Amino acid sequence: MKRHIPNFVTTLNLLTGVTGIWFVLEHNPYYGALLIFLAAVFDFADGFLARMLNAYSSTGKSLDSLADVVSFGVLPGFLIFRLQTITLGLGLGYEWIPDLSVTEILFLVMPLLIPALSAIRLAKFDNDTRQTEEFRGLPTPANAIFVAALVYSYPSLHNAIPWLYLPWVVFGLSTLLAVLLVTDIPMFSIKFKSFGFKENSLRYIFLGISLLALVVFKIPGMLLAISLYIVLSLARGNPRHKE
Repeated sequence: MKRHIPNFVTTLNLLTGVTGIWFVLEHNPYYGALLIFLAAVFDFADGFLARMLNAYSSTGKSLDSLADVVSFGVLPGFLIFRLQTITLGLGLGYEWIPDLSVTEILFLVMPLLIPALSAIRLAKFDNDTRQTEEFRGLPTPANAIFVAALVYSYPSLHNAIPWLYLPWVVFGLSTLLAVLLVTDIPMFSIKFKSFGFKENSLRYIFLGISLLALVVFKIPGMLLAISLYIVLSLARGNPRHKE
């Protein structure tokens, strides 16, 4: 029985992603964004339960990747598409399609990169033995959380930081993050094998600053947290591992 518990939680992740897509299609991207955060909780929980119960299986591994493609790939793609229709001042319907410029078409088509590159990133992760203790490329949950925070924060940040929601800025940010998914850049994992500060200093710094950002700025603070994660990973470079 216990071997099915992680898979059940993974299925909740998948259903959360599907529900989020439905909300975006119903013109409520803010609920769609919130459900990415819930999916991330389920994604963390299924791995935690698998380790705690020693309930690993090839089926669970495949199911986890399939769920992540939906929740952290397809759903963020829908969210960026909907956000761009807002930044471009387009209506909720699609009567504006014949009048789009080439640039506007590019801004609206780009979100297709996110599910496509997320699927490639997850396929690489499943078959890359180097990614047991660190990641190669931006993890799909980190990319999805950034997108979700960007979309959810639109009402509060649009007036405070108007340039952040210019169509070309949204295009540039989301394209950069999508490309980072499939790069070979090493990015640290926040999983702890021990709790000593020396071997976990980067994790403690990241978690401490991220927690502060979330307390002060709430959901918009996640934009800072994911940005910090990328910057710290790039600054860290490619650590030498013992063979």
